[in-house]
Amino acid sequence: MKSNKLLKFGLVLFGLSLMLWNCEKEENQLNSSINNSNFISTAAINEVQQFLDDTNGSSKRASNNFNLITDFDKLSYAKIENSNELLAIVPANIEGKKMYSRILITKVNNSVRGVLFSMTQNYGNSESNFTGKAYISDLQGNFINGLVYENGIPVKNYN
Repeated sequence: MKSNKLLKFGLVLFGLSLMLWNCEKEENQLNSSINNSNFISTAAINEVQQFLDDTNGSSKRASNNFNLITDFDKLSYAKIENSNELLAIVPANIEGKKMYSRILITKVNNSVRGVLFSMTQNYGNSESNFTGKAYISDLQGNFINGLVYENGIPVKNYN
């Protein structure tokens, strides 16, 4: 039950990040992409595996070693709201960090894209009233977006 709520929360944040990322592109390009039936589509299992192999999840940045450990055998799919498409979800762990992390992968304009969604929950709060921080980064650990939640309500946005 707890993982379902965290997964739904992650899907919402992934969708928000995807939307914010696409808003940076020219309006004409975005409008033509939305009319294209292939704007967002499901990444097949072999595409997910290839994406993870290509990005390998580890890099050195700012003299910091970022090691991402994935569990491809536990790959699952969740329905993307308001579409017939599915989001690939791969459990992940960031070496040395105690976080709930998942890699979220889909295809955007026929290109496989993925982000790392991670959460840290403050101690002593309930499942229904999440209090903690949620982060979205690329698979090399570069920060994209983040939110602070208190009792299930976003109170601060990290840019």
